[in-house]
Amino acid sequence: MVIGVSQILLVDVSYVLNGTREIGVALASLVVLLVGYGITGFVYGKLSE
Repeated sequence: MVIGVSQILLVDVSYVLNGTREIGVALASLVVLLVGYGITGFVYGKLSE
């Protein structure tokens, strides 16, 4: 999740602040990234048991 949050802060937030991306698109990207990293972490946790 640290990588996901870092990616969101570095890429999506900077795009919104620069005006090159709308807030709706950035929020959709945020959800997709967090869900993707969450699923990856869940599967990794199950496989490492």
